[in-house]
Amino acid sequence: MPKVYSPQKREEIRERLIQEALILIKQHGMQRMSIEALTSRVGIAKGTFYSFYKSKESLIYHIVKCYHDKINMRIKLVREEKGYLDRDDIRNYYYSMMFVDDDNIYNYLRQDDFVSLSINLPEEYRTRRDVIRERIQENLKYIKGKKEQYDLDAVINWSQIINITLGNRKLLAEEGLDKIINQLIENMLDELFEV
Repeated sequence: MPKVYSPQKREEIRERLIQEALILIKQHGMQRMSIEALTSRVGIAKGTFYSFYKSKESLIYHIVKCYHDKINMRIKLVREEKGYLDRDDIRNYYYSMMFVDDDNIYNYLRQDDFVSLSINLPEEYRTRRDVIRERIQENLKYIKGKKEQYDLDAVINWSQIINITLGNRKLLAEEGLDKIINQLIENMLDELFEV
């Protein structure tokens, strides 16, 4: 019979699973992170993991969601403090996310990880893209200096290209990588803002 945990203990275990999974992904990558190693680090039985998440992929999805929630909160705080967002705010947000934020899971996922996630996650998880789109549209209401007509799909795709580039950074020459990522960020910003 599975162990019963209080809601508070369940939340503590869920947090530990997220923290330890991110550490293991940083060390070994998503594909080589094992549920056995993760549950050993957290101090729970392997079967207990499945009372929290259906699969490794659903855990990764949850880590991505938590990261998105964290960065959206940062944007919201800037937006509330200033009353708007401008090009520099968006650039700083992306720069921080790409180069400073060690918890950015996109820095540790590779293209084959994204493929695995898209294949192995149930359909309800794949609709997350719609939620991301809605959040971007909500933030766009507060952007000062944006074009009257901009291509939201292009902005989203630039953002995804940046994430894919980061996820595959080991395949690219280290020299000049920062310059390329900065250029991708500027291309995305050019799509959104008056130049």
